[in-house]
Amino acid sequence: MHAKQRSSDHHNYVKKMTVSLNGHLVITVHYKDRHGTEEFLDNAILKAKEGDVISAVLYSSEGGNKSLNLNITDAEISEARSSQESFSESTAIGE
Repeated sequence: MHAKQRSSDHHNYVKKMTVSLNGHLVITVHYKDRHGTEEFLDNAILKAKEGDVISAVLYSSEGGNKSLNLNITDAEISEARSSQESFSESTAIGE
C-alpha cells in the first residue's frame, strides 16, 4: 500500500502515518521532516487476504489528517502475486 501527499507549502509535511488491518493498528511511522519538495511517498508491507480492509491515515504537521480505506478483493491478490512473481523472475535473471 502506498501513502501519498502533495503540497506546495514547504512548512506542512506528513508527521505520522498509521496503517490498520481490519481495525487493528499494525504500523505507525513518525517522520521528522518533509521527504522531498513535491510529494510524500512511503510503503507499508503487510499480509492481507480477500475481504480484509486496510486503512491508512496521514497526519499533517499542521494538525489535519487524510485517510484512505482499501477493501481487498481476489483480483487485487492475484495482481499482487503476479507482480511479485515477475519481480522474482527478473531479479533472478539479473543476478
